[in-house]
Amino acid sequence: MEKGSILGPLDPQIAGFPSRSLITLPGRKPIETVSDQMVVLSEIAQRSVDQTREFVKWLLEDRLPPKDREAVAVFLTGGYISHDTPIVAEVLRNLGLKVREGVPDEVYELFRTYEFGMCERPQCAAY
Repeated sequence: MEKGSILGPLDPQIAGFPSRSLITLPGRKPIETVSDQMVVLSEIAQRSVDQTREFVKWLLEDRLPPKDREAVAVFLTGGYISHDTPIVAEVLRNLGLKVREGVPDEVYELFRTYEFGMCERPQCAAY
């Protein structure tokens, strides 16, 4: 990470809605007032959060013991943090992750090969 880098929570979005909001919706209103579409989206959202949590644990397989992997995955996917709360290097270190500051020059060289514009992600390489 760079000195000023931050991470955010892993919050899958389903049909434009935050998964955590969809998951809690059926329990917040009488079920007969919740549309079938929202019930289905709620189920999809739960699977999405579960899959994201499992993916985080898989990524950390060689880096943390199982109990710590679970804690990190729950912290990142559990809906405890809003997107306006930055997760800084110190917080990640407190979770047991080995965080180094500084990004290799090669990463910045790679970024320079892409044109960034008014799009969501790099669209074409510039050679």
